[in-house]
Amino acid sequence: MNFTIENKMNREEIIRLTGRILILALILYLLGSFSFTDLQVQPAHFQHAAIFLIIALLDAIVLSVPILRARQGGWRLVLAMFLVIYAVQTLMVSLEAYYMSDVLSTETALKLLVNGAVQAAIFAPLGVAINGRLRGDDFQESTEILRARSLWNWVWRIPLTGVAYVAIFILAGIVIFRPLAFSLDPVAAGDYLSSFAVENPNAILGFQFLRGALWALLTLPVIALMRRPRWTIGLTIALIYGVVMGLPNLVPNDVLTPGLQIAHTVEVFSGNFLFGWAVVGLLARPAGETESKDVERESTQVLEAGMG
Repeated sequence: MNFTIENKMNREEIIRLTGRILILALILYLLGSFSFTDLQVQPAHFQHAAIFLIIALLDAIVLSVPILRARQGGWRLVLAMFLVIYAVQTLMVSLEAYYMSDVLSTETALKLLVNGAVQAAIFAPLGVAINGRLRGDDFQESTEILRARSLWNWVWRIPLTGVAYVAIFILAGIVIFRPLAFSLDPVAAGDYLSSFAVENPNAILGFQFLRGALWALLTLPVIALMRRPRWTIGLTIALIYGVVMGLPNLVPNDVLTPGLQIAHTVEVFSGNFLFGWAVVGLLARPAGETESKDVERESTQVLEAGMG
């Protein structure tokens, strides 16, 4: 009887969660289909509605995880979600597109930055509220169990995330994009890569260093709010980085051929996924000595009980 009731409750929770995810996906799709700077709809969202809806659904799933696993709800969580959504969905993409190519004009880049800020500002409170975390802190977890760090310990970690991103940026281009692009569309790959011959590659790497450090810094509030274990934080941030920024590259455009789109999507998803793990590994505080001893003691007790 109890087993049946428990299963029924689990099914009801799954149904409610599925409903919330679908609502958030629809909100993301509608927000993306409207330009708040030009006050008009985006035709591409209706021309390629299926792929945009799939992307919105996956975004809704990965963005709901840090909300549901946050130690504290309320407006602190809203602000943390706004920062990570804006960073991954708009800010980092716009800065790279503007700096590394002539595709975006200054006016267009500014419009994208403003429009993305409005979208994130609308979705963050709605995402927290729909997931039931806007009022009350139902999942309190004391920060006392986390190992303390000195100011210097924090200071050197942020630049190190920039170094990690530069390394991943280079590795993803050489190991993933180049061979995959040439295997899918060799002619277009050659033309595309030759167009990226720059006079000062060190400036590009310096830009990516600053971009990676800023990206990690904007993600830190979400990392600080998420409950342990630490690997769930790493997986969550890795998926947010990979899915939210990577999958929109699959939308057909006039800049890349289908083959290059696939190669670029795999490159961005893989590189961002690795970077997410690196950011969490560097910035998420590990469990303190007290909690580690408690876990070890509980494991010993369980083992002794089993042997007895």
